[in-house]
Amino acid sequence: MAEDIKKILKEYNKDIKRHIDVLVEDFNQKIDLVIERQDSHSDKLDSHTDKLNSLSERLDSHSDKLDSHTDKLNSHSDKLDSHTDKLNSLSERLDSHTEMIGEMNVNITIIKSDINIIKNSLRNKVGLENFEMLEKRTKILELKRVNNNL
Repeated sequence: MAEDIKKILKEYNKDIKRHIDVLVEDFNQKIDLVIERQDSHSDKLDSHTDKLNSLSERLDSHSDKLDSHTDKLNSHSDKLDSHTDKLNSLSERLDSHTEMIGEMNVNITIIKSDINIIKNSLRNKVGLENFEMLEKRTKILELKRVNNNL
């Protein structure tokens, strides 16, 4: 029976071989197409990798600049806080000085009032020269009186 199968197959052997060759050739063409597409995809992937690397470098550069600007802003913020503290201190001193000036104004008003009182009371008093002259006249009058009574 195996021999019968060999005989039958022998007749079709050339046809089977030719058919298998056609299938192999078709398969090889399809494999070549897949390889070509894979190469194309590999090229695109390499191109995208290069672009990603370039973008990553740019992002790193921008990140460094951003860090630098952040440091500068923090420095400026510290200076601004320092200036705010100084302004608050100066504002407190100004308030204190304003209060002191107000107290001085009150004191000056009191002093002016006291000076006016003293000035008015001095107008009614006799000066030292007049007092000495009046004292001499009084002694003379007292002597005359004593002499007249004797």
